[in-house]
Amino acid sequence: MIVGENTLQRFSKASAGGGWVLACLMALLIAILGPIQGAFAAGKRMETLVADRRTEAFDLESGVLLYRGETTASQKDGILSESTIYWDPGGRVLQTIELKYDFESLRVIRYRLVDPRSGETETVTASDGRVNLTYKSARDEEEKAESMDWDAGLICTELIRERIRGTLEDMAGGKPLGMELLVPSRLGTVNFQVELEGDTEESGIAMVVARAEPAFWLFRMMVAPLRFYYSATPPHQLLEYRGRASVKTDEGDPLVVRLVYYYEK
Repeated sequence: MIVGENTLQRFSKASAGGGWVLACLMALLIAILGPIQGAFAAGKRMETLVADRRTEAFDLESGVLLYRGETTASQKDGILSESTIYWDPGGRVLQTIELKYDFESLRVIRYRLVDPRSGETETVTASDGRVNLTYKSARDEEEKAESMDWDAGLICTELIRERIRGTLEDMAGGKPLGMELLVPSRLGTVNFQVELEGDTEESGIAMVVARAEPAFWLFRMMVAPLRFYYSATPPHQLLEYRGRASVKTDEGDPLVVRLVYYYEK
């Protein structure tokens, strides 16, 4: 099993060997930790992950620092709001992202990405059973729009990380994850498939690696797999992402990065 044994599993084995003290401790732990474990198994988000964070993006091949980012997060009445800004090593703003979504269902309420260099803009909004996509490739270009019925299988690009995190335990049992990714630049969706690729350890931290890629073989030929590195133990924080980034070069070409996450205590 890729995800390591948790505390309750280890105590269960110990108590089976004959030790009423350990058995009592196990019962106490279940009483305290049971609701937490149960919440994760049900796919609910953890309060500890509603936190501000910093990011650093390095070129995946050369390791050169490309940009940094800061995200502020807040939650009210089950709605989580995030504001992210990315800037290059010289301090120039490369991209801003505003995100608002339902904390439990991961239903996007509003997502807006802006590249102040080119004027590229993309948005996703959802209300009254409909989801609306808009995209503008450059400042002087006409904005294009599309609308579709909302479906629970739809997921905003910025929320892939949370959808995967909520199903790590299921995928550890060999169950793949499928999702319809909302792609404003295409004014539509792309079907993605996610599987656990293995586990690894870096700087003494055990991590679980999830690989996401388009389900359609032709798209897989054009887009390299996206890899998400989560802590191996709950609450399974996302520690690294490796793959194509939303931030582009000044010429508008995609960047392939190693994105490292640092969470505020």
